[in-house]
Amino acid sequence: MLIRPMKVRNTLYGLLLAIVALSGVQSSALARELTTSDQKIVADAIKDRLRDAASAMFKWGALEGVVTPADDNSSSAIYCGYVNSRNAYGGFVGDTPYGIFLMFVDDAVVSAVVLGLGGARRETNAAYQFCAQNGYGAGYFAGLR
Repeated sequence: MLIRPMKVRNTLYGLLLAIVALSGVQSSALARELTTSDQKIVADAIKDRLRDAASAMFKWGALEGVVTPADDNSSSAIYCGYVNSRNAYGGFVGDTPYGIFLMFVDDAVVSAVVLGLGGARRETNAAYQFCAQNGYGAGYFAGLR
């Protein structure tokens, strides 16, 4: 898998956390399945990071993270899941965790920014840790389909 430099991801993650922290808006928990349209936006963002995007297979779960309202009809949340795709040798690498920042308008995903994508052991552990800090524990990943 092709992984973007960690510094860029850390900068984006820090910036997004600062925006949420400074917004002073109440957050709420939301558990719902992603729609087909939502899944396409997430998949497109993840595929931009993969060596062989055409081979990508996703395992989806419910959106269980905290949703932070931005105004009357927009909000944001973190979503986590698994992707499996081919590596440079043509073999599938196995389920790889990812964390992604979603922006909603009228409860539909309109944009997605990849914040973490597993790969080597360090990146995979960081993705699991990021997801756990945002409401997606080990039990969540066991139930993905």
